[in-house]
Amino acid sequence: MTSEKRQQRVRGLLMEELAILVGSELEDPKLSFVTVTDVVVSKDLHNVRVYVNHQDENVSKRELMIHLEKAIPFLRGKVAERLTLRSVPEISFEYDESALRAARLTDILNQIAQERSATENTPSDASAPPARADGDNANAANSTTGDAA
Repeated sequence: MTSEKRQQRVRGLLMEELAILVGSELEDPKLSFVTVTDVVVSKDLHNVRVYVNHQDENVSKRELMIHLEKAIPFLRGKVAERLTLRSVPEISFEYDESALRAARLTDILNQIAQERSATENTPSDASAPPARADGDNANAANSTTGDAA
């Protein structure tokens, strides 16, 4: 059985190494703005899921994933060279949508805050003087201020 401590140590090593490899050593220009956001290692240490996102709007997610899949043999070879692991894990990539979801959530929260502040800043009927039963509010206002007609 692989201990959880070893799994976390391997995760940290792979996260660091794959971030360097993907970020600076891949020569594919479509992968130039890719960032490794997380790495998940299976309990048996044979499979690794690498979460990535990118900032290049000219490259679609699908295209990005295709190019990353093509780079897997190179990445596994470099991991084998640089890390002392019993076996090099199989690598799979997934696009990390969490940044997009966080941005959408922030936008929604900002919109709610703006709507609340707009409703709080508008005068409500509670701040107006109460209406008189006979409907003569204009005369009542004049009589309380002492204006003579």
